Amino acid sequence: MPHCGGAGVTLVVLLLNAVTNIILVAAAERKQVFDLGGLMGCLPGKWARLLRWAFDVSIWLSVGLALLGYFVVVADAFSPLADFVGFPSTINKQVSVLLGTLLVIPLSLMDPEYLAFSSTLSVAANVYLVLLITFLFVSQSEATSHQPFCWLGAGPGVITMGSALMQSMIFQMCTIPMYEVLEDRSVRRFSVCLVVSFCFVFLLFTTLCLMALRLYGDGVSSNILNNLPPDVSGDVARVGVGLAVIAVYPIYLESMVAPLRHAEERAWRHRQPLMIPSPQDSLIFDEDVIPRGTSSDLDAGPSRSTLSWMSDRLLKVRVKVFQLHGILPMRPSHFAAVAIILGSAAGGCVVTHLGFCNIVNGASQVAAMVGWAPGFAGLFLLGWEQRWWQFLMILLIIFATMMSMVGMMYRDNFVSSLNCMWESS
Repeated sequence: MPHCGGAGVTLVVLLLNAVTNIILVAAAERKQVFDLGGLMGCLPGKWARLLRWAFDVSIWLSVGLALLGYFVVVADAFSPLADFVGFPSTINKQVSVLLGTLLVIPLSLMDPEYLAFSSTLSVAANVYLVLLITFLFVSQSEATSHQPFCWLGAGPGVITMGSALMQSMIFQMCTIPMYEVLEDRSVRRFSVCLVVSFCFVFLLFTTLCLMALRLYGDGVSSNILNNLPPDVSGDVARVGVGLAVIAVYPIYLESMVAPLRHAEERAWRHRQPLMIPSPQDSLIFDEDVIPRGTSSDLDAGPSRSTLSWMSDRLLKVRVKVFQLHGILPMRPSHFAAVAIILGSAAGGCVVTHLGFCNIVNGASQVAAMVGWAPGFAGLFLLGWEQRWWQFLMILLIIFATMMSMVGMMYRDNFVSSLNCMWESS
């Protein structure tokens, strides 16, 4: 991918994701519903419940594939630790995945508001990776200076890069649960945080892209950790990125279990068994039964952190699954979280090609997360009825759907099809 073209694609992808995330947060704040499936359930008409289930399924599929990719990264990242301990190379990957699983499970059962350190760890690991690539770039600049480098070009690989970037930048399914626990939350405060972080991401991605392509050319791996030198500096970068992925893992996992957790909270507040599937009127049940602003602890139920760290009364959870009653020894959302972690860990032991996984997942997410969810929210949940706004939302839905279809067709880098218009040596 030419560097200028790659920077342009990165900028467009970031702008699309920034705008659509702000739309979803504004709709969530207006409706006071803090999971994507539940927000889609607020859409008017008889299709709301169907859309809610459709987006819940879409989130589970797309995030599940992303979490699988995380364990592929963990398997590569923790391989130096397995080598250091002395495990045979034949089971190196399995040991790395097991270590990652043992770290992820307790983090994922913590309340999201206690995971603020994950952002710091992720930033630190990525900054170190960029610094290492910068050092290698500077130290090997003489060896690579004679090699031709394409600064600007065109080809179908642009579409593939867009899909891969979408996979790394789409977090609409996580945005609303994260916004729910934002301190002094407001749409304006969230927007400022988002713009600042996306500016940093743009500089990070474009700088890393330039130096990696200059260093490794067409031989750059879909997981750049595999291109790092097999010494202490490379091993530190691998382990650091692995820890960063583990720290971010619970944030993505929360988007999958948030609807179930919210259903548990409703059931607790109304002293009712957890119903799966949830009743059709679950979104308005709280407003009809419990007045807003009540100060009664009995009516309001326990705080979120109290609910996350279960009291004795919550150790036995009453559930009703398709008219069948039962009692579970743990919260269903905790059980679901552990099951998802074990499933993605098992997949991480089998899948080896991270690039294909990212491209397919990114292309499949564009339509639902960048188009349909913010498009429908902008049309029906924000209360903006201007024709120009409705036209833009319809255009967003159509554009994202087309990009998703095209992205599923173009899944290779198409290096041989690149038409370079600006090359330097």
